[in-house]
Amino acid sequence: GKFFIIKSQYKENLDLSIRKGEWATTTNNQQKLNDAMTNGPVLLIFSVNKSGKFQGVAKMTSPATSNCSPEWATEGVRLGGSFGVKWLINCELPFAKVSDLRNPWNDGEPVKKSRDTQE
Repeated sequence: GKFFIIKSQYKENLDLSIRKGEWATTTNNQQKLNDAMTNGPVLLIFSVNKSGKFQGVAKMTSPATSNCSPEWATEGVRLGGSFGVKWLINCELPFAKVSDLRNPWNDGEPVKKSRDTQE
């Protein structure tokens, strides 16, 4: 399986995801995640921008489609579509608690220093 960091502009989007069992993303990210899903399970580690924390982990349960609910708050971000997720962990983990973890797929940078859909 693969792991990806998912960045959200708004905490409300995480709440919506938990309620609806889905997540919405950009077209570019959608393709990246769909490709990863063909090779096994995909786990998503969520972080709200500027929160200084990770907020939880969800597993992709379906490939992304081109349909996206208007409920998603995006402010200037064009979303491609949504896909199913099953939330496995819903709790806040401060970046300070994982400051020693490095990501070899991001030049050894700390895991807190990640872009949206960083593997």
